[in-house]
Amino acid sequence: MTVNADRYVPLFASEKLLAGFDGQPPFKGCGLSAAITCTGYATLGESQTKGNGRPFDSADLTNQLKVGWRAFEKVRDSNGIPDRDDAIRIHRAMFDGIPDPIPVAERDFDEIVEMLRAGWAISVACRLSVLPQSSPLRKYTSADHQIPLVGFAKGRSRRQDPMHAPSLRYAGEWVPLDHVRIAAKAIGNGEALAWRYPVGGWTQAALATEALRDRVRELRETSEALRVQLDDKDGRIVQLKADLAACRQAPGDCGPLVDNAKAAAWESFGQKAVKAVDDLRVGGPR
Repeated sequence: MTVNADRYVPLFASEKLLAGFDGQPPFKGCGLSAAITCTGYATLGESQTKGNGRPFDSADLTNQLKVGWRAFEKVRDSNGIPDRDDAIRIHRAMFDGIPDPIPVAERDFDEIVEMLRAGWAISVACRLSVLPQSSPLRKYTSADHQIPLVGFAKGRSRRQDPMHAPSLRYAGEWVPLDHVRIAAKAIGNGEALAWRYPVGGWTQAALATEALRDRVRELRETSEALRVQLDDKDGRIVQLKADLAACRQAPGDCGPLVDNAKAAAWESFGQKAVKAVDDLRVGGPR
């Protein structure tokens, strides 16, 4: 699914809401803010509504950011920014029950471009200090930064910068992906530190549909397994019949063979099959 950003704007989670929280500087919350924005795209806003169906207000967003920040602080971190493992843990803390975002780690930034073309929302870490001061990516900050991207057009993507002042109407701005490429590779030692979110793919309807598809797949696999078992049982019946028929034609005691056949028949087929074995034995040598 793709989204027209001019018509659908997820609730904007400005990291400035975190200013002064637990003594952390505002830019520390960019990964959390980007996660809320991208999850908003993935759930088409369902993750940003209360139980009564009303949208979050600033206090609700601040609480969400605090939950994510505390999940990040619980683990000793070497670089002070959310990395791949941190992002998953933060997401689980903030959005219990919603699937995990998918990590992206490719030297070829073109894969991220293709994901944007395909309608994914992307949260990507950038080292903005490597870009010229005139770059639109440095409009709000020059620090290491996490930004959400959605959409693709003429080498650009729409960015909702977490450093923008809190606003429920901020729809972001188009930024050149060449600049994102440079900044993303700088912070990841040649690889992009990014996570992708399926736009519209985590709505209740989408998740219910996927659960139904999983159930159908399970039933098909079970049906195939039963068919194989049935084919195997048919083969065993033919072999048992052949063994009993051969025993009738030769002198000797068929009792052990019949007992083994009855045991195997009971295990696989039940009482009717045991009766069939007894019927085959009637008239045969004792």
